[in-house]
Amino acid sequence: MSEGLWPFRFGALAVDPMPAWSRAVHVRKHLLARTEAWWEITVADRPTLLAHAAAFEAAGFPCGGAARPERLPPALEARARDLNDGHYEPVYRLALEHFAERRVEVEPQPPSDFILFDHAQGLVVVVSEARPGRPWVVKTAYRPDIPSGAGGRGRARALVRKQRRAASVGMMCDSTTGGVR
Repeated sequence: MSEGLWPFRFGALAVDPMPAWSRAVHVRKHLLARTEAWWEITVADRPTLLAHAAAFEAAGFPCGGAARPERLPPALEARARDLNDGHYEPVYRLALEHFAERRVEVEPQPPSDFILFDHAQGLVVVVSEARPGRPWVVKTAYRPDIPSGAGGRGRARALVRKQRRAASVGMMCDSTTGGVR
């Protein structure tokens, strides 16, 4: 975790990074998922991320959609932590910064999530209140698999429809317009 950069502030709302206990599974599920193509938005290239995924999978810990929360051996736990700190967390933090720069007002009412779609990165960041009265936290960050025919704002609208079907969402923001839905 990048010390000193958290909590992130949207006006009066403070957001903490993803909790330590969930980082390893999210790194495996999203950063190392071949279908999400994180090499397009992080400094790690495709062969590097695929080699990391292969190392987890060779040890019996799947990546992508099959990733599940489970205790990793110390060496793989350290690898997941390094991948989070160097690639996963900085990218979702950048998405939060894009919204702050646009001065998007985010004032969700608990107990809901709010979902940010950073069009520039094709990245979704879901933020939720862990428990009432507790700080808001990044719940997940992923690059959705949306049909390639849905470009620009169409891609954002398709994401909104897909996400609303999947969960109860208090607020949806799109970085292309700064709009809140």
